[in-house]
Amino acid sequence: MKNATIRYAVASNIERFMRAGGHSLTEAELAARARIPESTLRGVLVGSIDADVDALDVIAKALGVSPGALLASPAAPADPLSIYRDRIAALPADRQQRIQDMINSVTAQYEEQPVN
Repeated sequence: MKNATIRYAVASNIERFMRAGGHSLTEAELAARARIPESTLRGVLVGSIDADVDALDVIAKALGVSPGALLASPAAPADPLSIYRDRIAALPADRQQRIQDMINSVTAQYEEQPVN
């Protein structure tokens, strides 16, 4: 299949971002946000059509991520929080600080646990 690896990466990443953030977007919701036909989104997700650059751009914007994030290898990123960087950067400074404080708290708890 032509571009099977890229199609798989794009579909996997879209689905992952649709589930991110504690709220799952439906295909209909994402298509509406991206202002593309639901059939186009479905075709991208099942790998039956290639998404052009414009489609990737509007889908990425609707998901709150960079277009490059949709093309990244579906393997675990080196920085697991990288998928949220665009969303966090768009938040007010006080919200960003609350997120950073939470991360610091969680990592401090982990570091304090004894190693068996």
